Amino acid sequence: MSLVSNAELPNEDYEVELKSVYFSNEQLSDILQDEKWVDDATGLIPHCLEILKTCHLLTEKLVAMTIGNTATVSSKESSLGDIVVIAKRISPRVDDVVKCLYPPIDPRLIEARSAALLLSVQNLVLTAKYALKLPFVEWIDSSLSEMEHHLQILREASIICDSRTCSISSGTESSSQPQDPQLDELGAVGPPVPEEPYSVASVL
Repeated sequence: MSLVSNAELPNEDYEVELKSVYFSNEQLSDILQDEKWVDDATGLIPHCLEILKTCHLLTEKLVAMTIGNTATVSSKESSLGDIVVIAKRISPRVDDVVKCLYPPIDPRLIEARSAALLLSVQNLVLTAKYALKLPFVEWIDSSLSEMEHHLQILREASIICDSRTCSISSGTESSSQPQDPQLDELGAVGPPVPEEPYSVASVL
């Protein structure tokens, strides 16, 4: 899946290149609207989908805002080039999150990849804010807050999963160890049976 174009960044005319950054959202829309996610037993998928949805809308708006304000972008060439490069880096992060949605689902992997995606989006926001001279935009900050909220839920699930895995692992290790140190010395068959003294009477 590609959120932005895969064309290489040219050495000049950043404004034209920025306009070529587009979102092919057909596949992403299908994923977000797929009814099979309703049967998710873990409860984590809806939070992943919200992160993906917010990421898509936020990134799309930021690119559109930059295109519409290229005349006012500070340090024009450098800033436009940075925005294009950063926007293109988001696509692989989205792909990583989408791959986590399919079984077997690992909460720890979902949390890690969602966190990486959020970090990329935050990087784009900071760059765009600097370029457009926008110290505070309510919808941008509220969108980031929503993503952080869903990520926090994924993080809590990851911690719970980690603790359960450790408990199971420790329980397995303890069950494999003998409870009594003497058992290890005596062996599984028990202590040796003392031999009876040889007696002629017993033979007779």
